[in-house]
Amino acid sequence: MKPNVVPMPPGIRAWKYRSEARSYAQAARVLGREYPDQMLRPRYFLLCHALELALKSFLAAHGADNKALRQISHDLSAAYDQAKVKPGFPISDKLLQTLVELMSPEHEGYWFRYPGAPYVELPKSDQCCDVIDEFLKQTQGVVVGAYKQAHLDLEAQNLEYDPELE
Repeated sequence: MKPNVVPMPPGIRAWKYRSEARSYAQAARVLGREYPDQMLRPRYFLLCHALELALKSFLAAHGADNKALRQISHDLSAAYDQAKVKPGFPISDKLLQTLVELMSPEHEGYWFRYPGAPYVELPKSDQCCDVIDEFLKQTQGVVVGAYKQAHLDLEAQNLEYDPELE
């Protein structure tokens, strides 16, 4: 019997977002090391997107579907506010909160994508990477648990997921 096809479960999306968040943060770190005084806008764009994906990964691990994640759009503050009340959120991470507060307006306004944006004082990119990496590390258990549960649920119900379905 052929399995039924369903949209991607949030637990699987959580894992995929987490993986992409790590990739974007790593790319920003490489740019920072290779070009320490150059490519600041691309580097901080990568960091903002890494932070967005990291927060959305955590939300997806708690059941947020693709529609809910899209409603957040690029609003890092909204993603953070929703995530911080969920079980497993790193309580004492003031650096993460500061990073969200500093980067949210720039990311939501696409300031790092285009020339002519206002000057903004931000932490060094390596420090931003460290904060994002630490968040991913501290929330890994929640995301991995959701990922495993999603696969168990699919198998138990004889379902497959299609990432194109929404």
